[in-house]
Amino acid sequence: RSQSLFLPELLNQFFDELKAVPAEGKLDIEGRRYLERVLEFLIDLIAQLPTRRFFLALLLDRQLVVRCKLSSLSKRKDGRLFNQLLDLLLFYQNFEINEHTGQSLSRDEMLERHYGRMQLLQRHAYQLFQGDMREFSLSNIGAIENRDGLWAHLSQLSKEQLKSLLTKVRLVPSEEESSGDDTVWSDHETLLEVAVSAHERRISQLDAINALPLYPGENLLWDENVVPSLNYTGQDVLALPKLNLQYLTFHDYLLRNFNLFRLESTYEIRQDVEDVALRLRPRLSEHSGETVLTGWARMCLPLDDFSVVEVSKPNLGETKPAHVLAEATYSVEGIRDFRLKRDWEEFREHDISTHHTGRGSPRRTSACSTSGGARWLGCWMLTARSSTSSTRPAQACHA
Repeated sequence: RSQSLFLPELLNQFFDELKAVPAEGKLDIEGRRYLERVLEFLIDLIAQLPTRRFFLALLLDRQLVVRCKLSSLSKRKDGRLFNQLLDLLLFYQNFEINEHTGQSLSRDEMLERHYGRMQLLQRHAYQLFQGDMREFSLSNIGAIENRDGLWAHLSQLSKEQLKSLLTKVRLVPSEEESSGDDTVWSDHETLLEVAVSAHERRISQLDAINALPLYPGENLLWDENVVPSLNYTGQDVLALPKLNLQYLTFHDYLLRNFNLFRLESTYEIRQDVEDVALRLRPRLSEHSGETVLTGWARMCLPLDDFSVVEVSKPNLGETKPAHVLAEATYSVEGIRDFRLKRDWEEFREHDISTHHTGRGSPRRTSACSTSGGARWLGCWMLTARSSTSSTRPAQACHA
């Protein structure tokens, strides 16, 4: 009996500790680490098929993800790692797999499951509240399946009405099935979040992968929760997928390796950026207040000018521009080494370059702190031309 109650009691203790986190003020570091370790344990349980079959029902019944999102810790700045682990837990909670057979689901099967949930919600809404929810019940699913549309319609219901509707669709336990913690389901915002999170349309895994940028952004580049530094001691959790002996599907195995390979490449890029920043030694000029480079790096030059030439429209079915054309101008006049100058002049089509911008410090700082607040973008060259013998404007395309 003690083993059968281990997970429910663990979740109860987890929620008690989560409620004790203040919205502002000092946060207990050990308590935060405990919450993060519990989330890591829950991710391991739901990311393996033998334990997922039984644990997923408990996880959905307690609405752990929704209650964590509405907690004080998720809204604090020092709760960033907690939110990242929560996103990973949500990803595996909604993984494209049949929980009973273990078979992976296609995009059409996931859409069919989504439409079934929406139609069930519409039928019960029409049956219970025909007058208030008539427009919602008779609308096509494409018009109300996004988060804003669901929130606008469901917020018209009172707390008691919304609770009875969620009880009908088996998202909230009834009074007879309640475990005694009725205070959770007495909050109107919590009930709305439960209803919207369960019925909103989610981006498919394939579309999420296709939407990833070719180069990592600044937020990922300097995020030590997923790309740890050399000073990582292992005390804190990392929001990383794990390579186990068992995976949910073959797609899950490929996806974990893809994410880890992408993060490994990000780590190598960050090492190069830190090395260049340390060699360049950017400082603030005491007279002009501008950033000046007091050091030197072999393959790094300051830009004389940078301007965006064209931003094309997104392709059909996409949301981001198809390509961005920009023109960057740099000078090789100060390079005295003939071989190094020749390397800069031999830039050709499809060569890769990165552009960085940042602000120096009036005193000597480490490479990480110097480049941590920088902005950067990656690009590949389309054409390169020389206006004079020492200045080369390069037109580049980057995503």
